[in-house]
Amino acid sequence: TAMNGERLPRDHGYPVRLVVPGYVGVRQVKWVRKVTLEEKEVDSMWQTGLAYKILPTAVGPDKVKDVDLGKYPGMMELPVQSVVRRAAVGKDGVLRCEGFA
Repeated sequence: TAMNGERLPRDHGYPVRLVVPGYVGVRQVKWVRKVTLEEKEVDSMWQTGLAYKILPTAVGPDKVKDVDLGKYPGMMELPVQSVVRRAAVGKDGVLRCEGFA
């Protein structure tokens, strides 16, 4: 629960911050009350809409409205932009991670 040696501020995810390699930061909700694992992709404009779809180059701006977006998977893989340098459980049972993003 620290960032740069300081207590992690709420604007940066306090009380816990999760960095998931390969996922865009906008998908990480900052103030989480509950986590639910689902079998299928969430049906929202961010997941199933055009926001995170990579369409073939043949689909120009004038043809997007005619495309069945359900046929194209959401963009899920990105170049790694974060590194977990060290992770260890201390004698107090707390997991501490160091790295950068």
